[in-house]
Amino acid sequence: MTYVPANVKKLMKENNQFAAATEHAQSLRVGNTTAGWHEKDFQRQTANLNTSRMSGPRSISSNPTVAHDTGAHTGLQVAKLARQERLKELYAEEARAYEQELQALGLALLKPRD
Repeated sequence: MTYVPANVKKLMKENNQFAAATEHAQSLRVGNTTAGWHEKDFQRQTANLNTSRMSGPRSISSNPTVAHDTGAHTGLQVAKLARQERLKELYAEEARAYEQELQALGLALLKPRD
């Protein structure tokens, strides 16, 4: 068997430890990414469930008891939900205006069938 100096053995041991730590960090990163996706998906599902219970888009700001029943306990959450509804309406309105502009030019958007 060949002789391996002590400093080389020590360096090899440290390199192996760094490699193991790097692999562990990568596995943690993957797990964190997966957990983050599942958490966002869960929040999205519960948000869809809460918004489907409401009677209309303006019920958030006009009726605080409805907002309380859906789980929005603070005024900040109520304001956030109202802002999100207004943004959805704005985006829908802009999409309609863009579609009308395209139609005026004789063009059209490809839409999926329902």
